[in-house]
Amino acid sequence: MLKRADYTQRANAVKLLKYGLLNTSLAFFLLSFQVHEKSILVPLAPALLLIDDEPWAVNWFVQVALFSLYPLLFVDGQHIPYWVLAVGWSFFRSCPGCPADTQIPRTVLKLQWLSTLAMLAIHTAHALVPAPASLPDIYVVLNVTFSCAMFVGFLGYFNYRQFMCAQPDRSGSKQKKD
Repeated sequence: MLKRADYTQRANAVKLLKYGLLNTSLAFFLLSFQVHEKSILVPLAPALLLIDDEPWAVNWFVQVALFSLYPLLFVDGQHIPYWVLAVGWSFFRSCPGCPADTQIPRTVLKLQWLSTLAMLAIHTAHALVPAPASLPDIYVVLNVTFSCAMFVGFLGYFNYRQFMCAQPDRSGSKQKKD
């Protein structure tokens, strides 16, 4: 029969594996030569494995990943499926201020709102303001630049979480021996 400590070690090992998969795939995505937009789906799969452990971070990551796919979907004429998925995900899963997001630190909540507003601003500008003739791809470049900055931030955060999860418990609480 397994002891409680064995269950804890196994659960921690599984969590470390999930973080390892996410961090490896996200680093590979960011450091690859000639990355295609749809390559973000590779790190998105292991990120969704962490949705129970890190709901706000994974939800935010999904929002940014979907936003990064917009130029590809725009070229293919997939506006309606994009907006249905974006609004549906935001409404049902990751809207800041939803009941599941009440444990988010206030600073993180503000950053999430700011990033959402930035994504909406880029979408609004793309829809309403024609690109100058000298910069025909300005909105794609803005999308890629913003998405890359966010992915680098997520990579830093998820690496931090992986290394903090890997450290032994130093809280000083030891179980009593009978």
